Amino acid sequence: SIAASNANQFIGGLAAFAIFVMQIAVIFNTKWKIGHPQSQESSTNAIGWLLLNEYLLPFEIVSILLLAALIGAALLSRKN
Repeated sequence: SIAASNANQFIGGLAAFAIFVMQIAVIFNTKWKIGHPQSQESSTNAIGWLLLNEYLLPFEIVSILLLAALIGAALLSRKN
């Protein structure tokens, strides 16, 4: 079968290794911008303020959507 072919596994392994090498090359050859460090407390406060004030409605909609996805997954995984 196609899935159990050693030649396909070898070609897939070579392709995966080539992609890995390209990613490592990009990581080490990129000139990364280094910003000024921020205090963690101030950014945590800012995120909390934004979630509970400016982005409250989208935050609640996403939470309901995730709850529905969890309930759906539980229903699909049950045996009849």
